[in-house]
Amino acid sequence: MQYARPIIEHLLTKGKLEAAIEGSLILCRHYADQERGSMVAQHSARYHTLMTDFHAGTINDDDYRPERARINRAMLEVAHAIPADWTDEALTQASFSPQAYDKATGIPQQKGRGWWLALGVLGLLLVLGIGLREYIFPLKEPLQTQTEVLQKPSDSPQQESQKPAQEAPANTKPTIIKKTDAKTRVQPQKQPSQLPPIQEKPPASTSTTLATSDERFRSYGKSMVANDMELGYMGSKKAFRNVRNKEILCCYTDAEPFSGGKAWVSKDGVNYFYIDNKGKKVD
Repeated sequence: MQYARPIIEHLLTKGKLEAAIEGSLILCRHYADQERGSMVAQHSARYHTLMTDFHAGTINDDDYRPERARINRAMLEVAHAIPADWTDEALTQASFSPQAYDKATGIPQQKGRGWWLALGVLGLLLVLGIGLREYIFPLKEPLQTQTEVLQKPSDSPQQESQKPAQEAPANTKPTIIKKTDAKTRVQPQKQPSQLPPIQEKPPASTSTTLATSDERFRSYGKSMVANDMELGYMGSKKAFRNVRNKEILCCYTDAEPFSGGKAWVSKDGVNYFYIDNKGKKVD
């Protein structure tokens, strides 16, 4: 027979968070410790919600690591407070085995990531190869073109001097001389009036946006209500909702459930303080 406290602490130090949570729940039920059991149940709900969101792809590694560390720290505090006279008898009776939990220790790896990385590198090499092909293997001009250029005689200075001093512009219209009985009139040919080109109006640009906002309150998978205040999410932040008047307190980077009329919260993950059910700071 062994004492239960070292067993739970050893599981947490080895990174077996789920096994430590389930073992603590078994001990609390066996010794009828409702207060400590309620606290462990809240940590269990946080852990399972975190794993569900991570496997669903709604959070990334940067959000997963700090939240798992906070849950592990909270469970260490619970483990240190386990009474010294609690033994592993309850764990033995429940056929508790740490090997059944946390089979994939650490951060679970997303499947297929290696294949996507290899395809990305292959695509990059293909694009670079196409872009550098013209520099590595320049196209040669046809031989016929080069021969024509060599055989084309250039205008000598004597030929250039024999050209008319002034040549009429190509677009100049000839004048028409009309003779009449009285006198001769020179009438230039009228050019058709040139109308300004019709400018088509550019189509009205339709601006669209893909930005969406989701500021609705979301509960945990298992509702966490204490002192009529439910702990949940508003977007990516944590928030509280009063189950009586539906008022919402937000938003916090980290927050613990209400206990004794106040909750332990932090807006930046560094500075923590207590608030009451109206969101005011209290001692």
